[in-house]
Order: sequence, then C-alpha cells, then structure tokens
Amino acid sequence: MFADLPLRLPPTVFHPLFGLSLLGVLLFVGGCAESDLSSEGEAPPAAAVPEDASSRASSDVLIALREETTASGLTFVHERGLAGEALLPETMGGGVAFVDLDGRRGADLLFVDSARWPWDARPPSGGTPRFYANRGDGTFDDRTVATGLADLIPTGSFYGMGPAVGDVDADGDLDVFLTGVGGHRLLENRLAETGRWHDATPGSGLGAGEGWSTGAAFADLDGDGWLDLIVCRYVEWSRALDLEIDFDPRSGRRSYSPPFSFTGAFLALYRNLGDGTFRDVSAEAGLEIVDLRGAPAAKALAVLPIDTDDDGDLDLMVANDTTPNFLLRNDGRGRFEEVGVEVGVAYAPGGTDTGAMGMDAMRTPARGSRAGPLHVAIGNFQDEALSFLVARGAEGVFDDVALRVGLVLPTTPTLTFGLLLSDLDLDGDAELLLANGHIEDDIAELDPGQTFAQPAQLFRPTAPSDRRMAAGSTVYAEVPAADLGAFAIPRVSRGLAAADADLDGDLDLVMTTLGGPPAYFVNDQPTGHHWLRLRLRGPAPNLDAIGARVTVVADGRAHARTVMPARSYLSALELPLVFGLGKATAIERLEVLWPDGARRVIEGDEAAEITLDRAYVLSPDDLVPVAAASGAASGEKVSGARERLGDG
Repeated sequence: MFADLPLRLPPTVFHPLFGLSLLGVLLFVGGCAESDLSSEGEAPPAAAVPEDASSRASSDVLIALREETTASGLTFVHERGLAGEALLPETMGGGVAFVDLDGRRGADLLFVDSARWPWDARPPSGGTPRFYANRGDGTFDDRTVATGLADLIPTGSFYGMGPAVGDVDADGDLDVFLTGVGGHRLLENRLAETGRWHDATPGSGLGAGEGWSTGAAFADLDGDGWLDLIVCRYVEWSRALDLEIDFDPRSGRRSYSPPFSFTGAFLALYRNLGDGTFRDVSAEAGLEIVDLRGAPAAKALAVLPIDTDDDGDLDLMVANDTTPNFLLRNDGRGRFEEVGVEVGVAYAPGGTDTGAMGMDAMRTPARGSRAGPLHVAIGNFQDEALSFLVARGAEGVFDDVALRVGLVLPTTPTLTFGLLLSDLDLDGDAELLLANGHIEDDIAELDPGQTFAQPAQLFRPTAPSDRRMAAGSTVYAEVPAADLGAFAIPRVSRGLAAADADLDGDLDLVMTTLGGPPAYFVNDQPTGHHWLRLRLRGPAPNLDAIGARVTVVADGRAHARTVMPARSYLSALELPLVFGLGKATAIERLEVLWPDGARRVIEGDEAAEITLDRAYVLSPDDLVPVAAASGAASGEKVSGARERLGDG
C-alpha cells in the first residue's frame, strides 16, 4: 500500500499558486470586455432565462438552505492524515455519494474518508467509508458497522478520495467504486440480500489500483449496455518523491508541492465484460495521451460523461490540474479522440492552462421542443476565473463566456473544487453553486488576500442590464452571503452533491470539508413552484438508464436533464431527475432518448394525465406514479425491478 513510484522528470509548466495575480486578471478583463459583447457582429452564445428574470434583485432570490448536519444524525469527520510532512494528497480528499444505496427511503449518504499514513506513529485513524441510511425524512442512521464496511475497510487501511456509483452487475442495486491513494475498491451492493457490502475488487480485473486515483464514473461507453468504468489518475506520486520537493520560495519552509512538480498519469478505462469482471482497455481506447515530451498529459481530477456533439454516444470531458483539459470524443464503439484544443475546452480564454478541479454540465431551457445549448462549468484554482463553456451549434465547439455572463470577477479570488448546476428554487433555471476552500492552511500568511476556509457561493441566472447584449442573454448574479445563512460560512470545502433527501420535491445539498465535518442543507424554498420527478428504468443491463436524456416541455419551454451521477468533484448524485417547472400547471411533451438510441415521446392526452408535484418511474413501455413525495417510502414493483421514489 502507498508504494513509492519511480521518479520522473517533472514537466515545466506554470502553476497558479506562484503566478497570475488578480491585477493581471483585471487587466485582461478590461481589455476584453468590449469585444466579448459580440463576435463578428453576431450575438454571443447565451442561455435562456425566465421572462421575468430582470425584475428580480439578487436579494430577492427565494432559496432557503437550512443547515441540519448535527440534527440529521451526521457525525462523520474527515481525516486528512496531517503529520507535519505537507504531503499533497492531504489537500485533496473528501468525496461523497448522495444516492439511494439501500433502496428503501430516499437518498443515503456515503462519505469517503482519507486516513493517517501507515508510517505515522500515532494510532490509525480514518480510512473507513461512513454509510448513513436515510430514514425517509432527510435524517440518517449510521449503518457503517451494521453493513460490514468497517470490516471490509478497517481503520487506517485506505486513503480514500471519492466514489462512483453504478449497477455494474445488473442486479438492480447500485454498486460503489472508491478511488484513493495507493489502491481502489469495488464494493458490490448486497444490502437487499444480506444487509451488507461485499468487496468485489479481488478477481474483478480492476487490479490493485496502485497510484493515485481521483474522480471516476460508470457509463456505457462502447454501446453494449454494460456500465464501463473511467478513472482519473492524478499524478505519479509517492511520499519519497513529495519529500524531495522541500522548499517554498515565499516562506522558506516546506509547503504543499504544486502539481507541476510531478509527472502526470494516464486515465484508465475498464470495459465491463458482463460477468462481474472488467478489462483494462485504456491504451486501445486512445486514453494514453502524451505531451510534447512523451510523458502522460493528464493530471485529472474530474471526468464527466456527456454527449457533447449530439451523436447519441457519451463523450468524456476531463478536468486537468495545470495541464490542458480534455474533450475525448467517442466514436460510438468506445474509442476516443482527444479534441480539447480544437473545440475550445483545453485552455482559458487567455491561452493558459488552468488548475481545474470539479465540473458540471446542463442544457439550458429554451422556447420550443428542444432545450438550449450545453453549458459546462469548471472550477479552477485561485486567481483563475471559473470556466463557463457554452456549446456553439451542434458541432460540439465551445466558447468560454465566463466574462460575458458576469462570472469572472466574483470567481477569480476563490479556489473552487465542487460545483453544481442545480435548480434549487424549481423555477426551471439552474443556479450555479460553488464549494470553495484553499489547499494551504497558512495561505493567509503567504498571501494576505487569501484564506484557507472560504465561503461557498451561489449564483442565479438573470437578464442582463447592458442593452448591448443580445435579447435572451443571461448574466449570473451572486446571491449575497447574508442571504445564504450557514451555506456561506467559510469552510475548506471539497465535494458538493444534491439529492431530494426529505422527499419534498426540491433538492437538498451536502458539502464535504477537508479535515472536518460535512455540511448538510435542507432546501426549504418557499416558492410554490411546480416540479416533476422521474426515475428511469431502462432495459437490462443498464437498468438505471445512465446516460439517458429526458426533455420535458411545459408552458412552451423545453427543459433537459441527463441521468448521470458523476458530477461535481469527487461526488456522486442521485439518479432521479428533478424538473423545476415554475408556474406551469401541466406538461405538454416528454421525450426520452434512451442510451441504446431508442426514443419515447409522451404528448397529447397521455402527457395531460401526468400530474405535477409527483414522482414517476419511467420505462420504455410504461409511466407509473410512485408514492406521494412527502415522507414517502415506496416499494412498488415496475417491470420486475424494485422501484422507490428516492432511489438514486
């Protein structure tokens, strides 16, 4: 465990910790602001916004996030393993799955823990993931010991990073893959049969997982229906290599080593063979991408499977830390071409790499039967603005419009890890949420303008006040911290996930903290807006229809969502899709593009029978309502599989 890796020559690249100042960013913004209002006489890509958005002031946002961590029964505290050596993994961990894992009463919580290092003379601490089962009302029971996790991953045995979830054996239960430093784990979900987890790593073909893995995702990437596994590997790291980098030119003492001090690592793709085993196909799939020196080009922290070019298969967007981001375009058979530079996702607008962390994507609402363009948000290091990419047309080319939509200045000072595009107030337009926190405990001494703990941020889409911008354009207004209550308390945040934990129709939040307790927020938004919750049930073996896209049309606006739990940073989100529909009282059309390419359209009288403010299970041949949302725990059977409102 934690074996030393061979020393490789470090790449010579810029890292934001030692570079780009806020003044430089302001100068760049000033030089570009006028030209970014339009491009060659055409209106810039823009999201659709509600017609009354311009009338709302930022302080009027109807979002009420009530912090209920302790009251809900959550006692987990993340262990980062500090022992005075300032080892880079100590800055990165703290993932979470906010997903219904036991199939009983709504989204559960699985916190991935790091640990004290094996060479630490103190007693072991951390390492065991903590599993909290939802009681059905948004409060939780600690079931870590009862479900066998403490036996499978004993205290101090695993330096964890984050989770990926997916039903890899098509038995109707969500299995969990855990990334980490020096190893990874595949946990088979046997909670319905035996009440316990099973370590399926041995014999799975996934190997021991030497090295440092970070973000991961399950998705059918080759079109055979079985969920494959894509794993981000950060850098070639070992304690010995880290300790060789023993300086900080600013403080004169050892500090956390920046990523450019380490060689990158290849992404790993494991093909699901359908018999409970996987095969490493990374090389043949085109994922072993090298830089100009022939070294691995990736330093990946997050991967997002998403169809960027509307050809029906899932591409891979990869957030790399201090190296260019990737867009790996799928040929439909699970082979990929890296086109990040060509399509505009590799670099910041100034042509530099970014310290990219987490990411999320969503198509914006639009008038008509088709949703608007794909938007991708990527959290970056301090002194780097958020990357906010908008697809241009159907060719899968992106423009970074962060400056244009008002996100550069408020996001440049912060260091963003987790982030989400989620519709918290159910008006149909997604808010942007950022989980922030630095990596250096003493950053305030080195840089008086920075802090270790940083407030989370929430932005909502509004209409622009600048008349030169195109009609229908969007800008994002930051909701004042005073209006966010405990959500804006400074924390050293990492993971960020959303799910309807209390089954009342809106999305609740959990945010993990490096070396501290998580923060759990119940969403008490008082808008009275209507909503529709859909739990997809696809044909075997992709029973959860991961990768399916659903479009709902209400009041003439098309809203699209994709079933994809792998979002944010080191996080997994529930699988049911929540559509905020604002003041709409009915839907006009519902369309599903299933992962196998089949389509189902519900419209006319059939659509009129769908009741809003309810949850449904949607299969290729049926649409079945489940128990009433508030406080419900359902065990209805649909197409022979266990179905429940809160299943994520």
